[in-house]
Amino acid sequence: MAPKLKRDYEKLCGVKFYDTYGLTETTFFSSEVPNSKRNKSSVGKVFDSCQVKVLDKRGFKLEKGQEGEIAVKTPY
Repeated sequence: MAPKLKRDYEKLCGVKFYDTYGLTETTFFSSEVPNSKRNKSSVGKVFDSCQVKVLDKRGFKLEKGQEGEIAVKTPY
């Protein structure tokens, strides 16, 4: 969500939005950020019950810092 749209909507509705990774992407929350450690460029740490990898186009795991597709495995 664009930062200005996010701020405007939060103000209009009186709510806060937090970036996470889950539900629409995985049908299950897979990460969280404690309120005291919010960072605009992060969706937080992966839950202990989940596994996350970044894969190349052939499905092979990439190293940290490389771009690829995010693959999430949940207990469900």
